[in-house]
Amino acid sequence: MGTAQTPSEDRRRRVHETVMAFVAGGDGDTAKLRALMTDDVRLHDFMGMGAALVGSDAVLEEFFGPLAEAIPDARFEVADVLVSDGGAVVRGEFSGTFTREYYGLPPTGRRVRWTAHDIYRTRGGRICEIWLGNDTLQVARELGAVPRDVQPWTAAETAAETAAETAAETAAETAAETDGGGETAGSAGR
Repeated sequence: MGTAQTPSEDRRRRVHETVMAFVAGGDGDTAKLRALMTDDVRLHDFMGMGAALVGSDAVLEEFFGPLAEAIPDARFEVADVLVSDGGAVVRGEFSGTFTREYYGLPPTGRRVRWTAHDIYRTRGGRICEIWLGNDTLQVARELGAVPRDVQPWTAAETAAETAAETAAETAAETAAETDGGGETAGSAGR
């Protein structure tokens, strides 16, 4: 005879089942994914830009749809799951082949992979909030948006140096035009 689950254990089991079905991508079935989310689900900080997608249609059409098209063999291998009565944290590795354009990025045809730490909150047995904790720099590198060997702080230094050089050149050109005896824009009549 088995041991009866407490209400809290039962809720955690249901949360685990819901989140794992969602992470599995509803087995490729959009209707299954939609059924796992509340109508007002909120995907926070979409694309790392602070914006949120609100509603199951928006999450499916603006996140899952384009991702599934760009990386049709996408897989998420779960490494760890921490479950509470109201949600779960999932750590795992996303992988697949980048074969079609994704938000303006041309496909590379390469296998891509990155680690994710995602947080899911549930309500009434369905997912109501999602925070995707991807390493944005690693994702950008894997998709070919940022060279693999460029460090962000190096890129920032290079951009600052370029801006300083451009400002110095512009100042020198302006000074040469003014010293050359000609009038500069806005100096007429002074």
